[in-house]
Amino acid sequence: VPSHLSDDTKLLSLHPGGLALTLESAAKAGFRAGDRILDIGCGTGASLRAITEQYGIIPYGLEPEDAILTQIGQHSSGIHLSKGNAVDLPYPDCFFDGILMECVLTLLDDPQRALDETKRVLKNGGVLVLSTLAASLPEDSPPCTELVSGGLACPQRLTDYLEGIGFVPEYRENRRDVLIQYMAESILEYGGLNERIAYEVKQSGTSVLNCDYQYDPKNTTYLVLILRLS
Repeated sequence: VPSHLSDDTKLLSLHPGGLALTLESAAKAGFRAGDRILDIGCGTGASLRAITEQYGIIPYGLEPEDAILTQIGQHSSGIHLSKGNAVDLPYPDCFFDGILMECVLTLLDDPQRALDETKRVLKNGGVLVLSTLAASLPEDSPPCTELVSGGLACPQRLTDYLEGIGFVPEYRENRRDVLIQYMAESILEYGGLNERIAYEVKQSGTSVLNCDYQYDPKNTTYLVLILRLS
């Protein structure tokens, strides 16, 4: 965890790469003071707290359950919290300067509609920071026909769809390293992934995790995309 963050910001960040990757992505996205930034599936609120301290953004968090929102509010009173889901965002058109979707896309029933919603609520020139579990298959594998299949995003299909609705890619990187690190830490420090999940749920007070890792590790990577709405 970045050492300059205040103690109450060092909340659990339940995705590969943690707050370090979040802040790295925010820097690449060019978040600035006064920007309205929405975190879809904000979990503990750790990402928003970190970005707010670093850049002075105006933080908005979305979660689907009252109990989780209550827990977030106890730790992160400065966040504008809303109950809702990614496929029907409770915000007006062209409202946000930036959106975070950290390890959320593959959990949604309708990821395509969720991406359409991000476009709707972003201002022209707004930026989407999207990180997700993704397929990493041999080049001779059949092409993906869906955005998400078997719990993994299809990188090329995802990029093609986002470009098709008006997003311009600015950064794309496979960060399999942070996924491997997360898995290794889970085994070495907690005894396994399930044990880590149980600990983090208890410590954070939330009941919903950002990711599910029940995949073949040889064919799984962690994709980070930064795209700007044209």
